[in-house]
Amino acid sequence: MQKIAFIFTLCVAVVTLEAKYRDGSAVWENNELRGFCQKAVSQQEDFRVFRSHPIARVFFENASEEVGRECLLAIQSRFPELYADLSRLRQCDSLGSPIPFRYPGAGDFSPDTLRWIKIAGELKQRLGSLDGKNIVMIGAGFGGFAKVIADLFPKAKLTLVDTKENVLLARRFLEALHIQNAECFSLNSLPKQNWDLVLSDYAFS
Repeated sequence: MQKIAFIFTLCVAVVTLEAKYRDGSAVWENNELRGFCQKAVSQQEDFRVFRSHPIARVFFENASEEVGRECLLAIQSRFPELYADLSRLRQCDSLGSPIPFRYPGAGDFSPDTLRWIKIAGELKQRLGSLDGKNIVMIGAGFGGFAKVIADLFPKAKLTLVDTKENVLLARRFLEALHIQNAECFSLNSLPKQNWDLVLSDYAFS
């Protein structure tokens, strides 16, 4: 009963936030999101559960259970090597207390993690291995998409770009998971480089 009450409360909060930002206000102009990221970085307890917070459910963790199911089916049918590697890729869900769903044959997963795995499979299918590539990721989020890419392509060089607050959160998340091939920069501190590939999670949404 307590779990049902928690989920109901969370859904109400998410719907309220979605209605609040339906006017299309830019993510990087949102002070609530910035404050949320700052608190998650500076407070250990907030970092421990940040992915289940209503703000995270709007901006970072908004794929539905059904989307996760569709992505899992695509992974299983089109990318069997990734399906066989799901236990390792599940590590993305080991931090931040995301709200998972139980999927037959795969176990508990955040739908967004399954979406990122599917996208990574599609990138490899179209472009080949990303190992050795210099990749810039526009929109760091909390670092979840970068974590999946880094796990699958450990020899790729990842550069994440976002607002200062998002960058701090992504850096803490990736460092806690011992990701060595990713760097995070704010919009104004990005060094000039030549990129092999530009990725944006929002472009896949």
